[in-house]
Amino acid sequence: MKYLTNAPKEKTGKRLWLTDSIKALSSKVKDLFKPEEVEVTFTKVGDRTKYSYTKVDHKHLA
Repeated sequence: MKYLTNAPKEKTGKRLWLTDSIKALSSKVKDLFKPEEVEVTFTKVGDRTKYSYTKVDHKHLA
């Protein structure tokens, strides 16, 4: 006869999964607020000014 138990090993595995998930989520949230370097282009259309921006991965100094 086989008995089913809640072994500490199983609980630890669930806790590790939860901890890893929380760490991954917090890392993604931090990345949302990480500053980025962008190039902004302004365009005059009639009496309005529009802008667009492009993310710059590597900036080379001239």
